[in-house]
Amino acid sequence: MSHLLRTDNASGPREAAKETQGLSQLHFSNPSGNQLMEFSLQNASQKHVKISRQCHCKNFLSPPEKLISGILGIIWFALLVALVITTRVVFPYSEAKAQINASLTRTQKGTPLLLSSVHSCGQCSKEWISYSHNCYYIGMEKKTWNDSLVSCASKNSTLLYIDNEEEQVFLQVLSLVSWTGVFRKSRDQLWVWKKDSTFKPEIIEHIEHNNCVMLSAFGLTTDDCTALHTYLCESNFNN
Repeated sequence: MSHLLRTDNASGPREAAKETQGLSQLHFSNPSGNQLMEFSLQNASQKHVKISRQCHCKNFLSPPEKLISGILGIIWFALLVALVITTRVVFPYSEAKAQINASLTRTQKGTPLLLSSVHSCGQCSKEWISYSHNCYYIGMEKKTWNDSLVSCASKNSTLLYIDNEEEQVFLQVLSLVSWTGVFRKSRDQLWVWKKDSTFKPEIIEHIEHNNCVMLSAFGLTTDDCTALHTYLCESNFNN
């Protein structure tokens, strides 16, 4: 019996050790294994919390970083707006001047534009171009027919009148849609041309009640006098 009791007592601690081993999944051979197990689990839990906090913080910018990102975004947007405004304001006039320079070497309807008739500077004021004996100012700001007439008068010039076919060909090559000085008071009246003008090209009428004439690449056409277009002022060298 004593032998059996010793066997039972010897097997007791081993079963407890196995049970402890099954709970902790750690190999311990001394009675203090439970304390080591509790310490290990607590340490692993703290490490897990620290890692979780680090991963969570990486997904969000700190307040200073948010502020810097916002400022950089505003600066970039402001530069983009400034670039668009500069493009809209500066480029139209530059493109018009480029068209004028290119037109000096083009031909239209088989009629050559003689460079000998074109003056790069001549007797015209700055920002004016010269052709034959005339100076032309291109008003890029769009105005009504009446406002265009007033604007040309303020420059000591008149709204465009075409004197001959060669001049019309030259101006059409510029591909500008601009007012001319030709008009009529009503549908039932005749067109008013420049005094003593012998050159009166065909005017294409799209709508009956349009009483002002504009020039485009397609020739002379009518339009509502209150419509907004660019305009061409003309001045003679002798003026």
